[in-house]
Amino acid sequence: YQASLLSRGHVDDFYLGVYKILEQIGRGRMAGVYKAAHPSGQVVAIKVLPPSRAKNGQVLARFQREARLAVKLKHPNVVRAFQVGETKGVHYLVMEYLEGETLEEVLQRRKRLPPAEAVRLIHQALLGLQHISELGMVHRDLKPANLMLLPTRGRVETETTLKSTIKILD
Repeated sequence: YQASLLSRGHVDDFYLGVYKILEQIGRGRMAGVYKAAHPSGQVVAIKVLPPSRAKNGQVLARFQREARLAVKLKHPNVVRAFQVGETKGVHYLVMEYLEGETLEEVLQRRKRLPPAEAVRLIHQALLGLQHISELGMVHRDLKPANLMLLPTRGRVETETTLKSTIKILD
């Protein structure tokens, strides 16, 4: 019952294992992403494969492989994954919760970036991609929507990215 509610986006008073689901924060081709809280108070993001999608063996295997590989990545320019799990037929990946905006959102608002900002952001993305490559992996879906800009001082500066850190998502 709860799995079907989650797959339809209903998250009020819902738990996935020990994590309390707070709200849906994203949706991809394969899975939904939810903001959740651990009993310790840590806020995380949980990527959830809907049970209907998990019935397809290839989709489930791809999700599980992606999740197992994501947990191996440990770099300041790559989103951290903490745990792979399954509860009552719902498969999920627990990741760090990031507050910021994607490069796609910045580009929609600003249209283009000055060269100094663009070079700085691309350099950070390349450092993250180097780490991924050194572990024998390939991202395969790098795009502005999968690059999150995190403000360094807890505040998003809308007119510059010079104090932001890039994190590769997905």
